[in-house]
Amino acid sequence: MTELPFKAIAVDMDGTFCGSDRSYDHQRFSKVLDELERRNIVFIPTSGRPLCRLEIDFEEFKDRLDYVADNGAVLAIKDKIVDKISFPFETVKQVCAYVKEHYPDNLRTITISGIENSYCLASQSEEQKAYSKYYYPNLKQIDDFENLPEDDYTKLNFHLLAKLIPEMERDFNAKHDQPIRITSSGWEDNDIIPQGVNKAEGLKQLLAILKIAPKDLVAFGDGLNDLEMLKLAGHSYAMENGNLEVKKIADHIAPPNTEMGVLAVLEEYLGL
Repeated sequence: MTELPFKAIAVDMDGTFCGSDRSYDHQRFSKVLDELERRNIVFIPTSGRPLCRLEIDFEEFKDRLDYVADNGAVLAIKDKIVDKISFPFETVKQVCAYVKEHYPDNLRTITISGIENSYCLASQSEEQKAYSKYYYPNLKQIDDFENLPEDDYTKLNFHLLAKLIPEMERDFNAKHDQPIRITSSGWEDNDIIPQGVNKAEGLKQLLAILKIAPKDLVAFGDGLNDLEMLKLAGHSYAMENGNLEVKKIADHIAPPNTEMGVLAVLEEYLGL
């Protein structure tokens, strides 16, 4: 059996592991996972998706995987959360108030991701609610974010032109004690997370628990929020459909997500 150059695999989901229908080939993945387990290689979905969504995505495999969810804010081994970084509750309300003041037309696009429940406004469009409900299966609706219940909130997702994000981040952080970080897919879909949180930092912590060095990690990604993760990994793949900046820093280019590029690369490594 040929020894592989990695002991762990980190995969982004949207635009990377999943096709355009947000899913993946379960039959092919099952064969890949069987072979990875035979070789004691860990598979780690590493995504902006919350843990409750990832556990649905991998329902038939969930007790065989480890997870970095909410862009690094939530870490889980099998079905147990081992670490999480959440916002101070007051910061969540401050972010909502800031968006309401400066970008009022975008307030209804906010979804707040919590460990127990996630929340959106009841006034959110039906199209946006369907989007939010898919990515946040624990979603509840409220009339006003001022009435938000207390919880461990790890992320706020909202829509805003990517070019406006640096200005918003600088301005908010200049006016508030608790800094935030905003990551963008490169389009209008953005995640607000605690400063210092990203996929790479989450992976570092998880790999330390698993006693695996970053040099023994292979990572796959397509978007700007994958940059740190790809730089961390000893071996990195950008998807053919990925952001140009991501492709520039990756060691290799994988086939596009619409062709199940991650599975194709892993099958080649494993001789499947």
